[in-house]
Amino acid sequence: FVDSAQLMLYLDGAEQGPWIDLGAGAGLPGIVIAILDPERPVHLVESRALRCAFLEKVATDLELNNVTVHHSRLELVESFPASIISARAFAPLYKLLRVAKPFATEKTRWLLPKGKNAVNELELTSKAWQRLFHVEHSLTDAESRILVGTGTIVDTQDDNDRVIKKALPKKLPKKWVANKKFAAMKIAEKKNAKRDKIG
Repeated sequence: FVDSAQLMLYLDGAEQGPWIDLGAGAGLPGIVIAILDPERPVHLVESRALRCAFLEKVATDLELNNVTVHHSRLELVESFPASIISARAFAPLYKLLRVAKPFATEKTRWLLPKGKNAVNELELTSKAWQRLFHVEHSLTDAESRILVGTGTIVDTQDDNDRVIKKALPKKLPKKWVANKKFAAMKIAEKKNAKRDKIG
């Protein structure tokens, strides 16, 4: 509960509009947010039928009238301006930003718990996206981080592809060739580990 509730600490300056939680899963943080902020519409997007049935039952049992469950892939949900966008284990950051961008405005607050790879994932986005975010430490896990950002940008897939291509060496291990974005993330991890060791 606390792991989800801590996201409420980063709402200063955010509008009191819809909160959309991507890949809602078991309802963390979405259901917790709906309980703590009953006046705010909370939209839970989840593609798995069983998880959606569970979320709908929880919302009904707890009388959370502010919750809407979307049984769909995010790309198929009709976009609307979201005040808050959250996602815990939805997708790598470069993909998350791309598919969630239709819901973002210049005032949208992004709250993205990304674990210990938060900085590495942020480095694989365009510079324009990086300028919108900063990193916060999780209160419940010393190794985890939360990416907190505000706004949106005019961005294209090509921007992210150029960033990723620049991060890759000419030769990759065979197991990484099929997924160059994963490879770039692993390389960023090694660079950070080496930098931390030197420091």
